[in-house]
Amino acid sequence: MFLSAIVTLSLILGYRAFIQSAVQTQDIVPTEQQNNSLEDPTMNEEDVPEIEPEPEWRSYRVQKGDVLGSILPKFGLPTTAIRTAALDIIDLANLRIGQEFRFQFQPGADTPDEIRFSLGEDDTLIIRQEGDVWTAEQEKIKFDTQMGYRRFIVESSLWKAAIDEGLRPRDIAMMAEVLQYDIDFNTEIRKGATAELLVEELWQDGEFVKLGTPLILLFINKEKEYQAIRFTNGKDITAYYDANGISRESPFLRSPLGFSRVTSNFNPKRFHPIHKTTRPHNGTDFGAKTGTPVRAVSDGVVTYAGRNGGHGKFVKVKHMSPYETSYSHLSAISVKKGQRIKKGQIVGKVGSTGASTGPHLHYQVWKNKRFVDAMKVQFPKGKKLSGKDYTAFKVQKSDVWSEFERLKSKDNPE
Repeated sequence: MFLSAIVTLSLILGYRAFIQSAVQTQDIVPTEQQNNSLEDPTMNEEDVPEIEPEPEWRSYRVQKGDVLGSILPKFGLPTTAIRTAALDIIDLANLRIGQEFRFQFQPGADTPDEIRFSLGEDDTLIIRQEGDVWTAEQEKIKFDTQMGYRRFIVESSLWKAAIDEGLRPRDIAMMAEVLQYDIDFNTEIRKGATAELLVEELWQDGEFVKLGTPLILLFINKEKEYQAIRFTNGKDITAYYDANGISRESPFLRSPLGFSRVTSNFNPKRFHPIHKTTRPHNGTDFGAKTGTPVRAVSDGVVTYAGRNGGHGKFVKVKHMSPYETSYSHLSAISVKKGQRIKKGQIVGKVGSTGASTGPHLHYQVWKNKRFVDAMKVQFPKGKKLSGKDYTAFKVQKSDVWSEFERLKSKDNPE
């Protein structure tokens, strides 16, 4: 009986072990089978794409005291070879603080094989290494161009009115440059002045980017209208002309400063703030920061360049008869006596030398050896187109003016 009990217990324990083994066998999936269930059975190791490492770009911004020969060697680059490659486009020896170089390094490389350098808003200098040779090219951003119409009215200031209409500071400066021979934008702009432009709109990928070149600029100030129409003559010279084909560029600029403010007008009976007496103020004072460039208003010959009593550092220029101009209280003089200079050339910088209460430019004009008000004198006008140029101008004027009126009507539907 004892033997029978032992046999029975053995059968029970054996049956339980068999059941557990069967269950475990069903739950276990072979490793190879597990791996195959997670992978694409059609993919081999050779089919897995390798990710190519990207080139690395490093930037360097020109600091005070930097020269090309101190920058490029930091990146293991040959100064002479790279400057020579770019010389037909730009001389990289003439660097300015804040300009930026960008260097491209290929993966694992110790030295760059490409350099990028901005030449302006839309242009980039690209210098590449091809074998042992460096080559350079100028890359220009390409835009889709269409004509646009803009209009604004001066309420408080020209700048605010123009910027509210979407113009950038450079667009305003360009507009002032076109009319700088007729209007002094420092003093002569009045509330209610109106500007209208037929101007290129530059687009990329269906989106407006910025304004380009104006073809027509119509400006009304103090009830006087100024027209400027862009035209390229037979000698491939582009300029702006009025409706009669007379160049907007006259022999004289209206102001020796680009943008500033008049702090004291021409006044033969002005009370002098330093001497406390009535003394003639035979010029116009422009308030500006020390160091602001002062430009000659016309071609001429420098007849005085140096210190001159209460005028401080002083430059006087003789222009085409019967005009002369002078520039007082300069912090620095950039020309010499006897030197021939061009319109717009820098003669010095604004300062406060001599009898001066603060940084400003005292600007004087003589006509026939007598002082005249620089803000009212009528300087000679520009040249008029003639012959084939004038004929071509009239045709172009008709075309662009029609487009100007069409877009104006579209912008201001009745």
